[in-house]
Amino acid sequence: MNKENTPSTPGKAVANVASPVEYSPSKILKSISPNKSSSSVGKLNFLQSDNLDEHFDHIHNSHQVISHQLYNLEVQTKQTHVDLGQLFDRSKNNNQHLNKLLENIANYSTEVITEGNATKLDIKGLTEKLDSLSETQNGKVLLALEKSLAEIKTLESLQMSKGSQVEPEQIANIESKVTSLSDQLKQLHSTNKSANDSGIEIKQQICSRIQEQSQILQDKLPELIYSKIDAKLETKSQNDTKSFDNLSTQLESITNSLPDSDLVRQIIDPIVAELRSVSLDQRSLSLLENILNRLGDKKSENDLHDEFFLDVRSGLKSIDSLITSKNDQIDSLSKKYDAQERALIELRETQKLQRSHDDLELKISQLDSKYQLLTTAYQKKYEDFKNLHQQYKSLESNIERLQIATPPPNKVKKLAKVRQLHESKLNEIYESQYDSKNNANRRF
Repeated sequence: MNKENTPSTPGKAVANVASPVEYSPSKILKSISPNKSSSSVGKLNFLQSDNLDEHFDHIHNSHQVISHQLYNLEVQTKQTHVDLGQLFDRSKNNNQHLNKLLENIANYSTEVITEGNATKLDIKGLTEKLDSLSETQNGKVLLALEKSLAEIKTLESLQMSKGSQVEPEQIANIESKVTSLSDQLKQLHSTNKSANDSGIEIKQQICSRIQEQSQILQDKLPELIYSKIDAKLETKSQNDTKSFDNLSTQLESITNSLPDSDLVRQIIDPIVAELRSVSLDQRSLSLLENILNRLGDKKSENDLHDEFFLDVRSGLKSIDSLITSKNDQIDSLSKKYDAQERALIELRETQKLQRSHDDLELKISQLDSKYQLLTTAYQKKYEDFKNLHQQYKSLESNIERLQIATPPPNKVKKLAKVRQLHESKLNEIYESQYDSKNNANRRF
């Protein structure tokens, strides 16, 4: 058996060794020379070659097993280095994603505030348009009323200038003018009422929709932000936990794969002592020297691996401290976010109260101005109707002073009907004027 040419690579060692030899402290090796007497120390008098071959076989097999385990240890160490790098990259990516999430939250809050301001401007524009529309309609009706009054005054002046007779056509014309004036006043009143009602209804609908949308945004925004943050934190913690568990498992498997140092010494030390106790030839001495050198090299490699394991453990501790610091940073960021959210809620409440206060002041000023305008218009129209009534009374007295000889009965009846119609229209106008004033006072 050629022991010097035996391959020492891990792959070939596994191929050559069909079943690895299990070493235990209870297994006792046979002595090299069982028949050797106590007086023959250092002599090869009853040396058995098969027993020596068995010792060398044990040495080679243990050397191959140790080489294979060291090779596996080196592979697992490289894999541990790669896992540590991946864990560092994942932590860095998680921090970047968290910063992006906070930036998105700030941008989303800015967009919500901008949309609220734009909605406020839209409401203001709608209010102005409604007011201008109402004023335009009122102006048109007032112009038509002034035109009708001017025509009636012109007709009365012409009649007063003639002074002699009253034509039935003129009386019918006056009756139609009074009727149209009353209809126009009713139309003005109904138009103002419908415009005010529709404007108030539109404003209420717009305000209710804006409040609903703002409430929905206010309810969904914290929930959405918290869900995103919880998902990110949960994913980060799960990835860190999995990576740390994998590293711990690999380190534990590496530690378990190493043979016990006491077991190795119990196997190797008796063999080395026995070999040193006998006198060997030059070839055996060179072989023993090579074995001792390889054992020394393996011992130095084991020391290096022990140092590497210490470095790995210190690196894991540093990673744990880094994860702890990151968790502390996340907690501080969460507290800052909660404080900002509370400040934002307070700011929204303040802005909401300010908007409601401004809206109320605007409505009060608008109602006050409308009330003043309506009061002025109604007073003017009331004075015009009083003047018209006086003119009608004067016209009636002038007609009575005229010396008309036995007027026909149909003309008398027509004059009575005109008088009755005039009195009924005036009563309707007074009632509508009184109702309009009461409604304006109630609205104010």
